[in-house]
Amino acid sequence: MRRYLLVLTALTPLVLAACDGAEERESKYLGRGKDLFTTGDYVKARLEFRNALQINPKGVEGRYYLGLIDEAQGDLRNAFVNFTKVEQQDPTMTPAQMKLGNYYFASNDMEQAQRRADAILGREPDNANALALRAAIRLRLGQAGLAVTDASRALDLSPGNVGAISVLTGVKLQEGDVAAAFMLLDGGLAADGDNIALLELKARLQADQKDRKAVIETYRKILESKPGSVSYRAELARLLIGGEQFDLAEQVLREGVTAAPNDGQMHNLLVAFLARHHGLEVAAAEMRARIEKAPDEAGLYFTLADLYEQAGRLDKAEETIQGLSNRAGTKPAGLTAKAALARLASLRGNADVADKLVAEVTAEDPQNSEALLVRAGIRLNRGEARDAVIDLRTLLRNKPTQRDALGLLAEAHYRLGERDLAIDTLKRQAQLTPDNDALRLRIASMLQEAGSPDAARDLVADIEARRGTDAPVLGGLTRLAIQRKDWPEAEKLIARLEKAPGGVYELHRSRGDLYAAQDKPAEAMAQFAAILRPNPDQPYDPRAAMAYAETAKRAGKASEAAATLDQLAGEKGEGLLSLLSGRLLLVDKRIPEAQVAYGKAIKNKPGLTEAYVELAEGLARNKQFEQAHTLLNGGLDTAARRESLLLARAQVELMMGKADSAMATYEAVLARAPGNDSAANNLAALLADTYPTDTQRLNRALQLAERFRSSGNPGHIDTLAWVQYRLGQTEQAAELLNRIDGANQDDPTIRLHWAVVNARRGDAERIRPVLSALTKEDFPGRAEAARLFATLENGG
Repeated sequence: MRRYLLVLTALTPLVLAACDGAEERESKYLGRGKDLFTTGDYVKARLEFRNALQINPKGVEGRYYLGLIDEAQGDLRNAFVNFTKVEQQDPTMTPAQMKLGNYYFASNDMEQAQRRADAILGREPDNANALALRAAIRLRLGQAGLAVTDASRALDLSPGNVGAISVLTGVKLQEGDVAAAFMLLDGGLAADGDNIALLELKARLQADQKDRKAVIETYRKILESKPGSVSYRAELARLLIGGEQFDLAEQVLREGVTAAPNDGQMHNLLVAFLARHHGLEVAAAEMRARIEKAPDEAGLYFTLADLYEQAGRLDKAEETIQGLSNRAGTKPAGLTAKAALARLASLRGNADVADKLVAEVTAEDPQNSEALLVRAGIRLNRGEARDAVIDLRTLLRNKPTQRDALGLLAEAHYRLGERDLAIDTLKRQAQLTPDNDALRLRIASMLQEAGSPDAARDLVADIEARRGTDAPVLGGLTRLAIQRKDWPEAEKLIARLEKAPGGVYELHRSRGDLYAAQDKPAEAMAQFAAILRPNPDQPYDPRAAMAYAETAKRAGKASEAAATLDQLAGEKGEGLLSLLSGRLLLVDKRIPEAQVAYGKAIKNKPGLTEAYVELAEGLARNKQFEQAHTLLNGGLDTAARRESLLLARAQVELMMGKADSAMATYEAVLARAPGNDSAANNLAALLADTYPTDTQRLNRALQLAERFRSSGNPGHIDTLAWVQYRLGQTEQAAELLNRIDGANQDDPTIRLHWAVVNARRGDAERIRPVLSALTKEDFPGRAEAARLFATLENGG
């Protein structure tokens, strides 16, 4: 025993030395990380703090600084996660609790914000920041007196405290004492003249007073301290542009490029300005010069390509990205370039090219996020929402904060009828964009659709409190009120819009939406007509044009509206306007004129799939089948979406009585897009009806329809059930049709199938009333319903 004790005794100094070494190394990593953080080198700083956490996983200081880095880089979701972990490991760490308190306040969770403020003040009664937070909470809750008490105390303790000054300024503004609000801000700036937060507050107050000159001077003061700030330079340039001081705006942006020569965003600001005020070629020349200086900097190629894409020059965008792809090959930048080429090909309707490029990228890198995003978008356009979800979830496992992927995933869930998942996904996206109030309004709209109006109101309460005088916000709130048919609330909000600065567009749009919802199409049409062309620089407003066309159709003024839109489109036509004009002319069965309008749309935008499909449908309804068929075949040689044209062609072939041709066309769609549910459903149903006793073809139909077994789409479930019925699987078919309550579906074909299946089961009494009703409806199966009903009546 003694020998073992001696060994342990001998080891003890070594163990202690090792522990001392770990603490020392952790301290060195933390020190270097803080120095790098102070200089703004966040990438290297993050590595140092992670090294510190590897030594001591429970070290709160390293974790806290990781949160600060996330915050500085705009990743608020991960910042919140890191600050929460710090609080869990050390509930007394005041800086982390202050961060969480402010985050909860920003998200309008006053209860959680109050909890943090109270916890800090319980330990540190004189903590000025916590007092300021509690003051802000109290002001938000309508407790102005208590808010002033806390804020005044915070200001005594910390004369330049931004939070306290902000609260007291807010109180003075509520009282209408603007001069006192400015005095408070100037008092804080007297103590700290370079305080950016106070200068920002002052600029906002000056903007509210419409003192453009003063706002400009304040932003110039900010830039003296932050010459390389993209956001402040962008705001100053915007103000100068608003005052038509274009040369000064350009000077401000060029000074920014000089101050931050390696900041791509700063360069992009200048390029965007040049494109808008000097034209595409000037901006492109600026970018090409930068590429010549740094030919291996991939981001420059993408910026130039974006410039061309925004100008509608997809050919030049592709040429630019192709140059990068050729240069970088299979390096990461080259694969990203190839994925970008796939996206551009998809935009131009070249799905085959896009598929090929995506396949080449994923062969090298199966989880390439850009390629997965492009493929998900293609699949969503094809109606393959389920496959799109798989791609997007794979992408988000590696990049959980990819905003475009979250937006697409929400759309995919929504199309699949998975509204709760769509809402949850949008909430994740909203956490990444705290200032995106339009996104929050969309979430509120979905919550109302889902039957949760209280949750929707809670979500928009903070937006209304912060931006309740902004026209776009008031317009969004009005649409929410209209959605829940709260006409008095909508009227109140419209009355507020009448007083909102720059609210003319939203006012007309909101009135139009209200009249449309109240089934007053003529009145709605007049409102939308007023904003078809909101300003001389904008040729037309797409949302207003679409709403105008829809309300005109309901008002019985289709031809009148078509003429207005055609005039707005001009002699050469414009894609959407000519498309809308064609739609309206079809409503009035003015086929030759509709052909002219759709022809203009196609000439202006050769890849406009809807123009081919809609005109073909109109021609087919007018019994002009051959013309419709020829039109769709012609579209297949353009940039239009091939699958959509093929699906439309199959429908025309069915109307022509060419079932075999239609089936071949559906097979062509599935050869290109195996996940296309529309093609699979229609082909399976057609096989079952055309070859009701051909086991081989029915098995092909079953193979196609099996994908619908867990579907929420009654039509798809009906197809699977009908195929099973044809194969003699009556009980399985009945189970499926009963699951969707087939006797009470709106679609008469589903009700007929339910009746036929249950007739074979001998359930005559249940099906009798359903068949009786079907004999009086006008649908393709009416004769079969009458025959079966007669059989029942005759005791068959």
